[in-house]
Amino acid sequence: MNLDSKSLLWTFGICLILTLTAPVIYPSARLLFFSPFIIVVIYQKTLTVSLGYAFLCGLLIDLLSPSPRLGMHALDFSLATGMLYSQQRNFFADSLSTLPLMTFFFSVLSSAISPVLLVTIGTQNIFSLDWVFTDVFFMSAIDAVYAFVLFIVPFMLFGKQRRSGKDYFLEKEKK
Repeated sequence: MNLDSKSLLWTFGICLILTLTAPVIYPSARLLFFSPFIIVVIYQKTLTVSLGYAFLCGLLIDLLSPSPRLGMHALDFSLATGMLYSQQRNFFADSLSTLPLMTFFFSVLSSAISPVLLVTIGTQNIFSLDWVFTDVFFMSAIDAVYAFVLFIVPFMLFGKQRRSGKDYFLEKEKK
């Protein structure tokens, strides 16, 4: 599985469908469904284009949420993308663990940025030890599992088989 060759349209479509349907099925889920899409964009596009996609994904979530703070997710996703963009050189695009790890880091950053923005505009203070455990670490780990199950496991089951080193060489037939 290579993040450089993953289809942006399919990834966005899956994330959008989950963003629209998951709250109906499980309303208390606080997953960042667009985070795998943003990670794929980070690996395929430039920083400015990645920031634009992150802003649009956040704006879409802002438009779908009942919260009156329009633009908070857009700013949150843009800041997290800007901070995470330079880390793509530390994780290989063709590794199976890259998408879940980067999704985890994106979710941690987004979860840490969101309350700072809320405190900055004077809305609420949600800093607590319980918040750190549940929102920052536990839900970020669930986001990473979601990225692995939806975007990596199907590739492992139905994608091209990876060749091992010995498969590249032809064996001579013994007579």
